Amino acid sequence: MTNASSLLIALLLYAGLLAGQQPPAARNWALETPNGPDLNTPPFHADVPERGEGLTILFALRWQPGWDRSDKTRPQATALKLTYRMENDRVRLEAFVVLGPFDQNDTPQSLEGVPQKSVGVQYLRLGESVTLNDLAAYGLEPLLVRLVRNEPAVQALAQIINSTTFLKVEDARQDRMSYRLTVRNLSTKAVTGLSVRMPMKDGSSSMTEAGTPGHPVIAAGAVHELMLGSSPADPTVAPQIVIDVVVFDDGSFEGSAEVAAGLEAIRMARAIQGRHVVSLVQTILDRGEGDSAAIIAAIRSQVAALPEEAEPSVFAAIVSRYPGLPPAAEASVRHRIHDGLNNTKEDVLRSLKDYERNGTVSRIPFQAWWEIQKQQLEAR
Repeated sequence: MTNASSLLIALLLYAGLLAGQQPPAARNWALETPNGPDLNTPPFHADVPERGEGLTILFALRWQPGWDRSDKTRPQATALKLTYRMENDRVRLEAFVVLGPFDQNDTPQSLEGVPQKSVGVQYLRLGESVTLNDLAAYGLEPLLVRLVRNEPAVQALAQIINSTTFLKVEDARQDRMSYRLTVRNLSTKAVTGLSVRMPMKDGSSSMTEAGTPGHPVIAAGAVHELMLGSSPADPTVAPQIVIDVVVFDDGSFEGSAEVAAGLEAIRMARAIQGRHVVSLVQTILDRGEGDSAAIIAAIRSQVAALPEEAEPSVFAAIVSRYPGLPPAAEASVRHRIHDGLNNTKEDVLRSLKDYERNGTVSRIPFQAWWEIQKQQLEAR
């Protein structure tokens, strides 16, 4: 009996050690805050990452009644920044009041160098809440923050409408702000483009992903996760999620020809504009005139002046690949060409701005930075 008891204790200890070696399960937590000044709207939820630090920037602020926002003698908030991370069984939350102008379309990079004041550090366990009362010094109403599970009280299983056979949906999950689909590419060809949408009463939530044969969206046989933002009027009602099209690396596709034509229009336009950018930058560099500041200024000016309308032959080439497109689809193709040309310009100008902001600090030579940009543009 003694030997049996010793064996049982040893087995239990061994099982305990094995359990201790198992990686902890994902906690799937979210921070809940008011979604803007109107407290009657559904709250906003931000994922708390398992590793690293999360960031939320609130632009729409709730001001105290009577606070004079034109008073330059008092600090005036332009945004509220929340940073948060896991620490054991708690979440560490720190709030900062932003006190200067910045580009809301270029955050968080545009916040670098802008004055910010911490209004304290808080720790929350699951189910707990804190009120950030120290915001009052900056004219802001107190902000209630809760730590909750990142899942709705009632799961509404989505109805999947899949227009493809090679893209298999293996999982569909709902959290408080989105639906996540796990899909597998059953084809022997890589996926270079896809489009998914979720129709709603007041419009739809949609997403497209585009790659290249060298950098596909989903490799042959691989698994990929898609995320669609969701804010239905009734979160308990199962929505439809429609997989419209999947495009492969040889140019073939499955699903809607109209959507496929739109994806091809964006791809071609980005490739064309990428070649334009590479050519004009190389011309500027070959001239070798001026210092880096002068070169950057010339690039910025000439990239901004690039056309956002393609030659008629580009539109004709796309339409010829998808015969029978209705007039509305052809109009959409023209719009997508414009988007692709414009987006490439904006990407380059944004990267140039980032280099000016950070490149000189990290002492990256301009030529080294440009070689990286050039490779990315030529891969489109």
